[in-house]
Amino acid sequence: MLVNLGIRHAQPRDRAPTALARSSLEVAASRLIDRSPRSRNTRCNRRNNMSGSATDPVVADVHPHRIAFVNVFFVGTAARWVPVDAGLRFSSGAIRSAAARQFGTRPEAIVLTHGHFDPVGALRRLVALWDVPVYVHELELPYVTGRRSYPPPDPSVGGGMMSILSPLYPRAPIDVRRSVEMLPDDGSVPGLPGWTWLHTSGHTDGHIALFRKRDRTLISGDAVVTTRQESLVGAMTQYRVVWRPPAYYTSRHEGRSPAGSRTGPSVGVCCSDAAGKAAADRASGLHSS
Repeated sequence: MLVNLGIRHAQPRDRAPTALARSSLEVAASRLIDRSPRSRNTRCNRRNNMSGSATDPVVADVHPHRIAFVNVFFVGTAARWVPVDAGLRFSSGAIRSAAARQFGTRPEAIVLTHGHFDPVGALRRLVALWDVPVYVHELELPYVTGRRSYPPPDPSVGGGMMSILSPLYPRAPIDVRRSVEMLPDDGSVPGLPGWTWLHTSGHTDGHIALFRKRDRTLISGDAVVTTRQESLVGAMTQYRVVWRPPAYYTSRHEGRSPAGSRTGPSVGVCCSDAAGKAAADRASGLHSS
């Protein structure tokens, strides 16, 4: 049975953060460390910082890389690979180094789950370095072509210090219009044969997840996360819990995704088997026996 999670909130008055506040927040975020406590109930792969040791893949060709509190996914092999999302600002060097170690080749494209500051922070520098197209959902185009800022968050919902701080988060658009292209209407993902993109709106209008049917691997973006992102403790420790998108930035949750055996979220640890299916079920409202 398909069920909407029905997360709704009113939008507060427009309050743009200062440049100093944005810079301070991003620097602080870049220093967060993954200190996830051990989970007794789920099989989740612990992730290290970019500067640490190599990370365990979700599956053989899906490699997550932790940047502060967000994940960037390298999907594919040296012959053909695509990064999903582009991390935080100031992380382009870490992403380039990780890609060079992993593949030693240029990607075919960059795919964005959405255009918030944490998936696009290093995008402009990576596009300049790799000279590849950037694929997004049609409804995200205004936010990656410099035309529109995201609506302000609502710090009154969700609880936790990260919710209170949310008015400081950057929400101005970036502009990569010379490189950006719309995802194909047929659901295919350029550079990733066998994968499909799924429209999982709510966190943003054009939010997507990526799914591969043959091994039921789901890259969920922020449609579902595996830590309580509204909580400062959750963001810093990456405490493992299947959770909704950050409530302060989510007006509704209409996404419908297939249940995945392995789930890689943009925030939190990657889960497999029962935990991965629970994460996908939470994202989609899809309940099966």
